[in-house]
Amino acid sequence: MRRNIAIPTSIVRTCGRCGQRNRVPISALARGRYTCGACGATIAYSDRPPFWLAAPTVLWIAVLLVIGISNAYGPETWWFGAANLYFPQIVYALPAVVILPAYAIWSRRWLLLPIAALLYTLGPLMGFTWSFPRDPLPAPHIRVMTYNAKWGMHGADGVAEEIRKANPDIVQFQDSSNLMCSTYVASALAGYNVRTDGQYIVASKFPISKIQRVDISFKGREFYATRVWVRMGGTGFALYDVHLFSPRSGLVGFRKQDIEPIIVNTRDRVFQAQRLAYAMALDRGPAIVTGDLNSPVQGLACRYPMSAGYRDAFEEAGRGYGYSYGQYTKVGQPYVRIDHILVSRHWTVVRCWTGGIESSEHIPVCAVIALTRAK
Repeated sequence: MRRNIAIPTSIVRTCGRCGQRNRVPISALARGRYTCGACGATIAYSDRPPFWLAAPTVLWIAVLLVIGISNAYGPETWWFGAANLYFPQIVYALPAVVILPAYAIWSRRWLLLPIAALLYTLGPLMGFTWSFPRDPLPAPHIRVMTYNAKWGMHGADGVAEEIRKANPDIVQFQDSSNLMCSTYVASALAGYNVRTDGQYIVASKFPISKIQRVDISFKGREFYATRVWVRMGGTGFALYDVHLFSPRSGLVGFRKQDIEPIIVNTRDRVFQAQRLAYAMALDRGPAIVTGDLNSPVQGLACRYPMSAGYRDAFEEAGRGYGYSYGQYTKVGQPYVRIDHILVSRHWTVVRCWTGGIESSEHIPVCAVIALTRAK
């Protein structure tokens, strides 16, 4: 014999203010708030956000997931991921301006969801890094600086001041043709062993060899990095100065709604990074690579050189975002980190930081590193 099971359509809630017993329809709980029939106090409400709030939240989180997966897999593997590397990632936090207050008013029990999305955006997506202070190790430690000086077009005196403030043992420049002709820069580098080759300047307080060129050309276009051997006491290490192909032409095409330029531009830069990584892998002893890689650390143009057994100094011992480019764009503030110091497994990074923003389109990057595993 079958029994008919009655499905409840309402529940009884007692008002905490006046004690009135109210019968609340279950369907009303799913839709929103329900108030006491006697005094008007809220006695029940849905813990689910309304559709008009849930829909943009789901869309926001979906976009963050797509970008996060793209960055993890390799953003240059598709055109939007390649272009997105050079966008201010702070734009993905803007939905929180509306969504967070809405959750605080209408759906507090779900407030942690948009808060987690915002923290992910401000943290991993934007490249936030935090490290604990490290005391200089007893091993030999040096101060290294990399700087795309943009030929001193924003003031060679400012470039010289950055050198004096950082007081590096080794400084490497990119886009620095004729920069040594400036009396400001020449004075700041007095006492350094200096080598120049095209756009590169290598200056060291330690003895260094002649410059060797490392071929990173592509499709008939000549590009090269430089390599010198640095003698530090009873040991030595290889030192690379690098400037990879600029993404500018690809981004200009992208703004004109043409994705082909950014596909080609990205392919050429990643090819350069692969050639550079091969050369770096041949150095079995201590080595340092500095320069303008024209890629954030999530990009393959950074990850290929790092796959040769190198680590990014700011990722290991920096604090904050460490952005090194953007202040002379329409954004008006640094918003992307494309200048890097990479070290082999023989080094321990004690500290890494960025310099001033006035003297070049790029910001200098400095690091204190200790040689702990000399070969």
